[in-house]
Amino acid sequence: MFEQIVKFVSDNMLFVIAALFVIFKYFQAKQPFPDSGGNVTGIHNEADWEAHVSKKRGIVVVDFYATWCPPCRSAAPVFGMLSEKYPGAHFVKCDVDKCQNIAISCEIKAIPTFQIYENGSIVDQIQEFSTAKLDSMIKKQLIEKATRDDSK
Repeated sequence: MFEQIVKFVSDNMLFVIAALFVIFKYFQAKQPFPDSGGNVTGIHNEADWEAHVSKKRGIVVVDFYATWCPPCRSAAPVFGMLSEKYPGAHFVKCDVDKCQNIAISCEIKAIPTFQIYENGSIVDQIQEFSTAKLDSMIKKQLIEKATRDDSK
């Protein structure tokens, strides 16, 4: 019996690899999207976007993500941690598949994309997940805002 299985696998290697890949993707899709934790608000429609980004005063950090995106899954807990590290900013997440009109209007070309808004206007963005780059971008914008506020 064992020899027959080995022969089948060796004769049909491509089929076996494809079948294993399909099975892996099936179970991967069944995994829930990791919770961000922290102080992160979900954007579910244009009204949420208006309230939490467009009309929001101060610094807003937006995570544009998709549930099927592996780097987005890795970014979720880090984004939550950063929301606790930087209480001076408002953190929101926007699923590009559920909020396609928002993603289009924000010119999202890749995911994950992180954008920073100040008083409703975009001031910075990165189109990748890097904890160091995201942390640095947020810190830079908060320092610049504090400097502008102090000079008034």
